[in-house]
Amino acid sequence: MKAPYRFVDLNKKVIYPEWGEYVFHDVPLKNAKSGELKLKITAVTPIYVKDSESDEFFNFNSTFMIPGSSIKGMLRSIIEVLSFCKLNTDNKTFAYRDLNHPSYKKKMMNTNKIYHGWLIKKDNEWKIESLGKIGRVNRLKYNDEEFKRAVGERNINKIRNKRAAYEKYRICGNNLPETRNGYIVFTGMVGKKKTREFLFEKKQPERVYTLSKNVIENFKSAYYLENPSLVNENWKELWAEKFEKGEKIPVFFQLDENGTIKHFGLSMLYKLPYENSTMDLVKNYQDYKNKPDFAQILFGYAEEEGLKGRVFVSHHIGVKIKNHPPVRAVLASPRPTFFLHYIKQNQNKCITYDDKNAVLNGFKFYPHKNHILRNTGNGNENTMTTLKPLDKGSEFEGKIRFFNLNEIELGALLSALSLFNKQNVYHKLGMGKPLGFGTVKIKISSDIDIQKYINIFENYVISKVGKDEYTKRKNQLLKYHTFEINEQDLEYIDFPNGYKELKRKCLQARNNKRNNNRKKQTNNSSMGNVRIKRR
Repeated sequence: MKAPYRFVDLNKKVIYPEWGEYVFHDVPLKNAKSGELKLKITAVTPIYVKDSESDEFFNFNSTFMIPGSSIKGMLRSIIEVLSFCKLNTDNKTFAYRDLNHPSYKKKMMNTNKIYHGWLIKKDNEWKIESLGKIGRVNRLKYNDEEFKRAVGERNINKIRNKRAAYEKYRICGNNLPETRNGYIVFTGMVGKKKTREFLFEKKQPERVYTLSKNVIENFKSAYYLENPSLVNENWKELWAEKFEKGEKIPVFFQLDENGTIKHFGLSMLYKLPYENSTMDLVKNYQDYKNKPDFAQILFGYAEEEGLKGRVFVSHHIGVKIKNHPPVRAVLASPRPTFFLHYIKQNQNKCITYDDKNAVLNGFKFYPHKNHILRNTGNGNENTMTTLKPLDKGSEFEGKIRFFNLNEIELGALLSALSLFNKQNVYHKLGMGKPLGFGTVKIKISSDIDIQKYINIFENYVISKVGKDEYTKRKNQLLKYHTFEINEQDLEYIDFPNGYKELKRKCLQARNNKRNNNRKKQTNNSSMGNVRIKRR
């Protein structure tokens, strides 16, 4: 499957260092090491670390530099893989609307499950005033006299031809058209033709629900309400301002087995939350415990009482700068909602976040490319980003200070920094990684016997997981830090047709398996009815 990234497999076993509970900043560990490493970072391909205030390369008073946080994050990602850590990912419950998917059909195509009502924010709480289940009375045809009077007969064809709901409301002055019996609620067009809209009756609510934090967060995530570049167009163009003013917003929802709202959306066939969140799948697969893993002990963590890290990375100052022309490109990539990339699949089953036994693909890395992609995209300027990189050959210098590390931890740090002293392996820094930006070579200046501590670290991990498991993981990581992978395989697949085709094949495989199972059951049943004649 084409993609500019690859995954190191998710590890089932997690290493929880036995010295974790004894790590303090004021009490030295046995044989603790403290010191300093000088680094020179050389750009092998153009590199771009964005400044927080502009599209320029990160700088202070026109002095270009790589922030210490960028380098530290890169090192932590590598150490998380090598030391068999937990997969620390945002706990997200993604949503989907796939009318061809069996799971979506089962959950959403039964109108007897769908309720409608008014979403309102009151006293900083989100509530839904329920008007009951959707029925025939709630569907109003375009040629009904009531519909014509409410929207104006001359506007019917204009409304019929608009695909987005907010475009229909604009024709009606951005208001809900009112009839004698209720209010007309527009939704978007699915397919090529639409013949009716919804009618929300004028009546007292059957019940008022206060929405839970989880249900609200799932709605925000499904409609990208907290991402200005992706926020749902109907919410952005029509409902956001009204909602903040305390006005009622028409919504559709379902109830769970306890009679509380399970999820809701802006149309009857709204985006449906998957059954499992990302962390549900991580915890279902990994030996996940509420205790710090190797990387958390080394770099620190904020949960509960928290722990301060013992590795400090300075900003790395540009000492040799080579300019590169600005590049206009699309940086968007398939998000984790695209389950075919982010969940392990097999040939006979299309696995999504609904499957509690689904396994995430693991830790994400961007292999290196020799050629920089330029001016990608479909010509839509709204999707383009300006990158102002520095060219290959640019150099940066800085320091890493470490404090109170034991020999195993120092070995982990040196393994990640040197990539095991291997030739033709490189690190990746900054933005534009899918385009080929950010390949760098790191040179360490130190009197430390680097290989000695690498060996100590490797022997420790091998003692926990076995040599074969560690070697497989290490080789997988190193491969993704080389130029070995065919660059054609590191391109994005065609959007949206490529993604649609992948989904079609996936669902077809699932359906084929289901049909084959049915045939076997039928054949077995037929064989059971055959009478054997005795001679």
